Amino acid sequence: MKKLIPFKFLAALLLLLIFVLPVASQKEATQKYEAQASNDFYKVVADAGVLDSALSGVTLWHDYGAFALYKVTEGAMSNLSIAQRERIVVVDDSIKIDAYPFNTQTESIDVPINLSLTNPKGGALHLVQFVGPMKASWLDMVRATGAKPIHYINSNGYLVWANSAARAKLDILASDGDFLQFSMPYQPYFKLGQSIRERIENVDESNDKSIEATDSEIVPVTIQMYKHDGGAETEALVDKVAVERISKWAPILRYQNIIVKVHASDFVTLANRPDVVWIGERFEREMMDAAQGFIIAG
Repeated sequence: MKKLIPFKFLAALLLLLIFVLPVASQKEATQKYEAQASNDFYKVVADAGVLDSALSGVTLWHDYGAFALYKVTEGAMSNLSIAQRERIVVVDDSIKIDAYPFNTQTESIDVPINLSLTNPKGGALHLVQFVGPMKASWLDMVRATGAKPIHYINSNGYLVWANSAARAKLDILASDGDFLQFSMPYQPYFKLGQSIRERIENVDESNDKSIEATDSEIVPVTIQMYKHDGGAETEALVDKVAVERISKWAPILRYQNIIVKVHASDFVTLANRPDVVWIGERFEREMMDAAQGFIIAG
């Protein structure tokens, strides 16, 4: 009987290796996946030598030379010295759009239905955000999808022009999350200046958030659109809805601007054009000299 004990022990050990260890490995992989999915870490920028990636909870993510981007767990963050904390910067995942600033990693987009866009057809403005300070090579990889970078948007964001194929590739890159973390069609609501947003009211239609113009008041506006070969359709629409043309189209960087007077009821139609970037009300200049003189004299 004693000779059988080692065999039973070895058999039990073999079963342990076959069944228990794979379960432990699967559990570890699941925890890692969940941590990545929930961004259970801080994204930290630090100068070279400030953080040690050999320490538990500190992972070097992207190296820029003079500084680097790290993933730092909450536990590792709490163990940093005061001197280290003073020399690091936690990455801001907010997109600073005037009409709708939001955190791409923690906040959902909630804009009026008729000023929202989920699946545009053909070329359209598109918004992406990088995981940290942008590298030239990352922008090259965005170009490789077929998208055309237009301009930078704080923080770590970029407005691009993309067709359906390019948008699909950008979505894949954002899902992968190595250097791109956000990809979304540029929403028509983002294109409205503050006074124009104030001129239209929120209404509730069948529990769906919508937005409509309050009246057909004629409003002088500056319309900015992305300058590209296919812009004739939007130019024709502007000509159609314009009550009065105050200026001609004028190129400015990668855009073109025009000043016209339109009915307030046309704001939504114009904002939904895929190449319109901005619609802002123009105000008459007021002489302030008398008031300033009065203040100084007082």
